[in-house]
Amino acid sequence: MVTFYHNNLGLILFNWNASGATMKLLLLNEFALIQKGLALIIDQEPKFSIIGKALNTDELLRQLRKKNTDIIIINLSLPSANINSICKRIYSSHPKIPILLLLDCSTNINIPEAIVNGVRGIIWKENSEEELVEAIKKVGSGGLFFENPENCRLNCRVSEKLKRNKENKNIKQILSNREIEVLNLFADGLSYKEIANTLNISPRTVETHKNNIQSKLTISSTAELIRYAINNNLSF
Repeated sequence: MVTFYHNNLGLILFNWNASGATMKLLLLNEFALIQKGLALIIDQEPKFSIIGKALNTDELLRQLRKKNTDIIIINLSLPSANINSICKRIYSSHPKIPILLLLDCSTNINIPEAIVNGVRGIIWKENSEEELVEAIKKVGSGGLFFENPENCRLNCRVSEKLKRNKENKNIKQILSNREIEVLNLFADGLSYKEIANTLNISPRTVETHKNNIQSKLTISSTAELIRYAINNNLSF
């Protein structure tokens, strides 16, 4: 089962023919790696076929004027206002073509506004390949596909928590308990002297712990050290 992770702008066009003809597709994505990943997914469906690529919305609209397209799939990581603006622009010139959004779960999209702008389905990056195919077919046949975004965001938060727990476990295998204490106190903004007073050790010992931490984590500055502690949500 394939899971989708996207962090850039992308638009895909599918041509769905209820009679069973090949579903034709136009891909817009500025990253070759994402293009290849999507192509692999699409190629698994015998009735999906990539018919071209677009680099921006203007080019997408030009291709829409030349090609018969029944479904537009938009994949982008932009603020919801930008997403709706793009959908509105497409819908204003091609109101008969339904739009399916492929979004990151952190995107707080206004669904009613999206529907007004031609969106007939939303699928999230956490969904499986099978669910993407189901969404395309449902929207392509005139239906709707809207998953509960809160379920997606919950799955996203759980996945992130599991990832952090794994990272924390790995860090605790590298650093001693005292080093983790010192790291957390640096992240809280304490000075050498304040950390020394808190832990009842000398400032020189604090400096020694800090140097050992930086060496073990291959970090070269205090700023990087603090950023590392915050990003990894370390606690002891």
